[in-house]
Amino acid sequence: MSDLEFHPASFRDPAGRVVLGPTEIFRRLRRDWGDFFLGLRDDGRFAALLEKTPLIPTEIHNFELEEPPFGKIGLRHEKIVVQTYPWEWSFEMRRAAALATLTLLEVCLENDLNLKDGTSLNAAFHRGKMVWFDILSIEPLKPKDLWRGYGQFCRTQLFPLLVQAHTGTDVRPWMFLQPDGLPVSDTAKLLGKGRMFKPGVAQHVLLQAGIEKRLSGKSGGGAIQSQSADRGGLSKNVLLANARSMIRLVEKLKNPSVETAWRDYETNTSYDEAGEAEKKRFVETSIRKAKPKIVVDLGCNAGFYSMIAADSAESVISMDFDPSAIDRLILREMPGETRRKITPVVADLSAPSPGHGWRGTESEPLLKRIRGDFFLALALVHHLAIAKNVPLQLVIDMLADIAPSGVIEWVDKTDEMVRFMLKDREDIFDTYTLDHFRACLETKFKILDEVPLKNEDRRLFLLGPAE
Repeated sequence: MSDLEFHPASFRDPAGRVVLGPTEIFRRLRRDWGDFFLGLRDDGRFAALLEKTPLIPTEIHNFELEEPPFGKIGLRHEKIVVQTYPWEWSFEMRRAAALATLTLLEVCLENDLNLKDGTSLNAAFHRGKMVWFDILSIEPLKPKDLWRGYGQFCRTQLFPLLVQAHTGTDVRPWMFLQPDGLPVSDTAKLLGKGRMFKPGVAQHVLLQAGIEKRLSGKSGGGAIQSQSADRGGLSKNVLLANARSMIRLVEKLKNPSVETAWRDYETNTSYDEAGEAEKKRFVETSIRKAKPKIVVDLGCNAGFYSMIAADSAESVISMDFDPSAIDRLILREMPGETRRKITPVVADLSAPSPGHGWRGTESEPLLKRIRGDFFLALALVHHLAIAKNVPLQLVIDMLADIAPSGVIEWVDKTDEMVRFMLKDREDIFDTYTLDHFRACLETKFKILDEVPLKNEDRRLFLLGPAE
């Protein structure tokens, strides 16, 4: 196992270390934790958890040698296609992560186990759903116990959902700046007493804020937990009732998505029916011939072309800057096999997520994570080149870093969408021409095919690796 290495930021959990493999993720466990998971396997609870909860597919693994303080017993996880983080999630992704956490807690409690963590950083989108991958969060349940992850769950999952549901505020920038979550005092100010009768506000926000204030600045979650601990904790039935109550709360929260300029792009395109059919045929044929493992759909909107890509590719990374578009992708009807192939991401290519955490190693920069064999850049380039003032060559350079092949769409200045974008601003884009675009493409790719669409205002290019 010489080709394995510790994850540089897995030092936070003393129970084990994450080990990176080419196609799988391993965990080296401290000896006592290895014995704990062997016991769960032998009494059947490990299988029950994997069957009934959204845990990452996991099995017991035997290492050849001990590596003190870690023993031979470890875990092997299925590898996530692309890791996403809370600052790259839409409302529905955030809701799914919270429900994954609470469902795991519920089943743990039913099996006389507990969950010591509650952070959204332990969840990720994988094979069409949110999964919980920090299996070392599972621990034995005491006769009188607490959910020690409650405060963490509130700050990183429930509070962002409540703020977004009740105010319509996009919480992603806060989640990036505060990966430990929204403090209860700030959440109480954002929601205010005027919203105290909104679902979840009084019980989970204002109550904690009041206790925190009385206890002179101690963490709201920690303060509540320590007070309960002084009384000997709570019974299993009470903990179960609380978990199920929070599941119902999260399920009923209203998605506040509002109409945006691009949300209905699929039904309000610049193409007529024949043009749209030709575009679909070109994309479908190009992907089928390329047979890529991973397609990166940049500016995917509600995922129409991501679904087409999923017919031929093993995985599709579907990215858009508009969280409401990603929500439509998640909520739309599609075959189960198609859904399992798609990983949604909310991000702006002109300002992608950098590395995060200790020395920038706990999360990789977005542009290092969204790598594939083939990209789709449909109706994207003009938004970067004109709306964001990014030179065409830099756009092409970025695409070449993401994948060696792909389909890209050119939208000319004569197109009504570009004319609309230039309506109230000076046209300083002298190099935004088809000839310059082709020249930029040929610095990184070979143009394999080119098809004019919509009176030649738009063109599709099939690109392959440069020779």
